[in-house]
Amino acid sequence: MSPETMSPEDLVRAIAHHAADRKALEVVQLDLRGLIGYTDFFVICSGRSNRQVKAIHDAIHHGMKADHGLLPGRVEGLTEARWVLMDYRSEEHTSELQS
Repeated sequence: MSPETMSPEDLVRAIAHHAADRKALEVVQLDLRGLIGYTDFFVICSGRSNRQVKAIHDAIHHGMKADHGLLPGRVEGLTEARWVLMDYRSEEHTSELQS
């Protein structure tokens, strides 16, 4: 699936899948459509250590790039890897924001 055809639902499923591949704990997909305007979904998960949090990030980053040609628009918290925020946008959501 190319970035142009990836819906927000497909995007969140793919990200959750890559996180689960690295044994992320408590993977939750929050549907925020209609609640806030700046995102459709959050994927939240936990790791047992900073090393595992970094591995989860790496799996998502490499998997989304290899499988879908997508890179995050922004990444925060990676230096210490106590928490990491990765901002991915589907083409569908990006075009809505530009309207």
